[in-house]
Amino acid sequence: MSPHFTTVYPFLLMHNKREQLARQITHNETEIRKAEEEERLLGKLEQTHLAEDIREERKRLWEETKCSQKAYKSALDYQIDHKPERIPRAQDNDGQTLFGAHHYDPVKLEEARERALAVHRAQIKAAQERKDLVKLKNDMESAQETDLLRRVHHDLICDGVKRREAQEAMRRYMESEWTKAVQEKKDRERLEKVLANQPSAMVLQDQCATTQRCFQCKRRLENIGQTNLIGQPSEPGMSYVM
Repeated sequence: MSPHFTTVYPFLLMHNKREQLARQITHNETEIRKAEEEERLLGKLEQTHLAEDIREERKRLWEETKCSQKAYKSALDYQIDHKPERIPRAQDNDGQTLFGAHHYDPVKLEEARERALAVHRAQIKAAQERKDLVKLKNDMESAQETDLLRRVHHDLICDGVKRREAQEAMRRYMESEWTKAVQEKKDRERLEKVLANQPSAMVLQDQCATTQRCFQCKRRLENIGQTNLIGQPSEPGMSYVM
């Protein structure tokens, strides 16, 4: 490979890369310009459509306003065309009774006052009757509530008395059971003490001599070896426990 080739080849590579970069930059700029142009065109189209929509909406509103004005004007014209005639300031009586002719007649005024007083008295009476009826109803309800409270109080007192009586009966029963249990315990301890003090080597005759009465039946032991003693077969010389 010649020295000239080694110096020219890197330069050619750099030149090619520079041209490729330039082409890519140009292509990218072209694409960006196209995209911007398309966006501007789309924006103009949207503005055009929006302007057309606004124009149509204004036209529709103007037509509706115009129709409303026409309808209002026609209604006013109809009212003006069919306006009723004015009432005259005065008319002839023609022998008929005029309204308000007896407003200042003393007799008529007195009758009207009496009627008003009668209506007023009737209203006062009706109001008083309603008031008395409400009061009577409230009194009856209060009496019923008082009676109910009294019965509830009496029932509570009776329940308390019964509960205390039951508690007292239970307390007496428990006391009697406790006393009985204590007495049974004392008797059992006494019996165990007596049995513990008796020598086991004593024969039946010696035990009968030292014991005056039977602990179970409380009989005297004068008849030794008979009905009040329980005999069991055993070897001679064995002690008997009563």
